Amino acid sequence: MRIAMRIRDPIHGTIPVDEREKAIIDSPFFQRLRNVRQLGFGDLAFPGATHTRHAHSIGAMYVASRLFDSVAARVELPQDVYIRFRSAVRAAVLSHDLGHMPFSHASEKIAPARAAAAIAGNVFHPLREFAQMRFVMTGKRSAEQSRIMRRRS
Repeated sequence: MRIAMRIRDPIHGTIPVDEREKAIIDSPFFQRLRNVRQLGFGDLAFPGATHTRHAHSIGAMYVASRLFDSVAARVELPQDVYIRFRSAVRAAVLSHDLGHMPFSHASEKIAPARAAAAIAGNVFHPLREFAQMRFVMTGKRSAEQSRIMRRRS
């Protein structure tokens, strides 16, 4: 895929992002991570500890890419398989924190049980969100994905 943008990371330097990854990063689900703290309440004791799940996910994608490249260099993969697997690893790692609560793991102790948090109306539904993310990445929906996207609860 063609490089759609480059993100300047203070730890890893410049991170190239392709069009599919940019679609994930630009999605409201991912942009929400700008407000989710990686270190919970750590910045109260250490004012410089202001990392977000947004920056963490982009950096994790970069590190996973380097790890994948290192492992893939030791095996013989056809070029099309290498590209597809590398893209899947990057998308998975980029998306790995999408469901995090505010203040990261620090707020899990006070959160209601998942069953008790069932709220009527348009709430987060993992299958629907996955179908939408897949559509963002591929631009296509299967009949099953369309059915999932129509469900509201």
